[in-house]
Amino acid sequence: MSDKWRVLIAEDDPDWQELAGENLSKTKDYEITFAGSLFEVDTLLRQERTFDIALVDLGLGGYKNFNMQGGKDAAIRLQQQTDAKVGLFSAITNQEARQIARELGVPLFDKTKYDGFDNMLKETLHWNLNVHREHE
Repeated sequence: MSDKWRVLIAEDDPDWQELAGENLSKTKDYEITFAGSLFEVDTLLRQERTFDIALVDLGLGGYKNFNMQGGKDAAIRLQQQTDAKVGLFSAITNQEARQIARELGVPLFDKTKYDGFDNMLKETLHWNLNVHREHE
């Protein structure tokens, strides 16, 4: 077993991918994989790739148009097909975004105001641990 957390960042904007990579490369705790679309997430799942944590951009490009459905679909598939702890992030954290996060039972982060992807990962793990303890 690797000493590193296996992390999937599902983000379709190359600038945000670069920012996440820079932020997470400051520590050697993570093995990072990027997916730039719902199609790429599906490809990784078909390859039976495993992840400990997945952060999904709620506005992730789907197969057709930009909307929140691509990120929602990616998060659902990751929850159903892996053991990854899933968190959502978005530049838009309106009522619809918060409702999707509640429906999926995952944390939602405002990526424009948040203190780095490393903290998003840690809070996603912490949030998931607390949720699981409450339901045991």
